Amino acid sequence: LTKNVRASSGGIGWSNFLIQLGNGELQNDSNEVKVPDDMLSSVDIADEIFGDIVSLEDMSAAVGKAILTPRNIDFLEMNNKVLSKLPEQEKIYRSIDEVMNDETEANNDTEYSLEFLNSLTPQGYPPHELHLKKGAVIMLLRNLRVNQGLCNGTRLTVEHMDRYILGCKIATGANKGQYVLIPRIIFRPPAYDTSPCRFKRKRFPVRLAYAMTINKSQGQTFNWVETYRLQKSKLRVVQSMVTGADDKVI
Repeated sequence: LTKNVRASSGGIGWSNFLIQLGNGELQNDSNEVKVPDDMLSSVDIADEIFGDIVSLEDMSAAVGKAILTPRNIDFLEMNNKVLSKLPEQEKIYRSIDEVMNDETEANNDTEYSLEFLNSLTPQGYPPHELHLKKGAVIMLLRNLRVNQGLCNGTRLTVEHMDRYILGCKIATGANKGQYVLIPRIIFRPPAYDTSPCRFKRKRFPVRLAYAMTINKSQGQTFNWVETYRLQKSKLRVVQSMVTGADDKVI
């Protein structure tokens, strides 16, 4: 890497700040980093970044914004909080969960209730419930059709909600504005999974994208980022996702 194009529009001051931060030059004797006051927020971060969403136009502007957090439980909470601001009617989709029985295993259907399976969210699986509204910003969780821009991490806006299919528009990248259909797919445990409760989940491979974990957001660019319960080790990663000091609040 010889030139950080993403950070160049923020000016020489912002570029130097990123370099010093990455080199560990901003830490004090206690290994702490002083975040400039103009990058801090003293109000509710969901209100700060998304405000009062009252129209579909406001919803589309939300594509370039994100709340980043290191913990899964926090981004789920923030996503639901932002979704509640949208004026459209909410629709809830629930997954179909089924225990996987190998030929060498006894039938496990009686060992694990459906309610128990619904309560689980193994690594790589989406939660049992998906709450959506028209205009909501979502993120794809699996590669579907890479040649059409439907890759893991692609952001979309919801245009139509049917029982078995979602009609969406790609919100970023070379295929921005293209209308696509998202089907439900089956999530299965990896071959190396040795847990006693192996089950498959059929659900739309998407989730809300107003908030996300810092790891999931890497490689993406936003106009405005807010961070929640940020760890110092992740500060440099978050700062590099935006183009200038005015584009984020911590």
